[in-house]
Amino acid sequence: MEIAIICLNQNLNKTHTQQIIVEKLKDELLKIGEQVSLISYFDFTLNSLSKIITSNIYDLIYIVGTNSTSYNSSVKQSISQTLNQSFDINADCRKSIIEYCKNNNISFSIQEEAETYLPSNSIPLTSSEYQIVGFVNQFNNSKIVFLPGNLSFINTFINKIIPNSSVSIFDENKKFCFKCYGILEKDIRMVLTEELSNTNITIRIISKRLDSAIFVEFIEDTPHNREYIASICEKLKKFIYATDNISLSELISELLKIQKKTISIAETITMGNLVKNLSKKSNQAILDVYLFTNPNSINRTFKNVNCENYSVNLVYELDNLLLEKSGSDIAIFVLGSQNDNQCYIAIGDIDGIHVYKNNINTFDDELVDILTDTTMFYLIKKLRQNDLQFS
Repeated sequence: MEIAIICLNQNLNKTHTQQIIVEKLKDELLKIGEQVSLISYFDFTLNSLSKIITSNIYDLIYIVGTNSTSYNSSVKQSISQTLNQSFDINADCRKSIIEYCKNNNISFSIQEEAETYLPSNSIPLTSSEYQIVGFVNQFNNSKIVFLPGNLSFINTFINKIIPNSSVSIFDENKKFCFKCYGILEKDIRMVLTEELSNTNITIRIISKRLDSAIFVEFIEDTPHNREYIASICEKLKKFIYATDNISLSELISELLKIQKKTISIAETITMGNLVKNLSKKSNQAILDVYLFTNPNSINRTFKNVNCENYSVNLVYELDNLLLEKSGSDIAIFVLGSQNDNQCYIAIGDIDGIHVYKNNINTFDDELVDILTDTTMFYLIKKLRQNDLQFS
């Protein structure tokens, strides 16, 4: 996919916010295996903007404006002319901005009215949380996405403006995404041999260690497409943890927030890496954290427990004590040593504790990251234990 990001600003010495937005877009696109072909900053003229839009070079063009409604209005009007569409009031935008004004006790003025105008065939990006709007449109085969230069707005709509997200405005019945954990890419390809050989299906797999994103796109929308999706789900059901391009830690954060649950964490061999990953998104949900470097340090916290030999029974007992000590809804205990070839991971709540025994290669440079990701996958299984997917 050929992708361009165009940042328009009448003051090219003040593009700091736009630069952050560009990096955000690049990072999100990279997650789906896409790279940006063109990044350009300039104060727009109708001809310069039209030249890029009508070039037919780019499949996707992001146009990033500023926080100025008057400047953005001029840009949107120019885009409208280029697309040969009328520049009209969008009812959804108007409704949203009126609600914003009401919620913030401000008048709906000429400035707010100007923000409601969009090229006539646009899909609006609007929310009553904002006084500004974006939109999605199309020129021939090029998707055009206009975004105001506001970081909060971008973060709110980021999933809608990235292709292959399950809530993306680009989604059709022909595009799907699966996130899998615990299976190598070569094994995914072996399992999906039939689907990979189907000429109506394009499958892209992006893997990092045991974590994979599988993007499935159908060339034609046929009645059999759903059957193929059902088949993929059945073949990979032990490994699928999401049907959206979301990370393990991001999904955990969402599930903890929805279920209003708290967690406590005790780590040994992962050396705080699990806490580091989860605290980025779930800091408020973490009640207690313990980092142990050896059996003696565990003994000092959990009295009368013999920690000389790590085992299934020991980590079960420790996780139960952690659950009692912390008062959290879920307790996670990662017990392992660089001198052993096994790691024990216990995840439990008031209903019971599940222990996972993992064979490990202590010479693997990525061992800590692998065990961290594996523990997060087990935590997702706990949080989604009533889902059919994990039953």
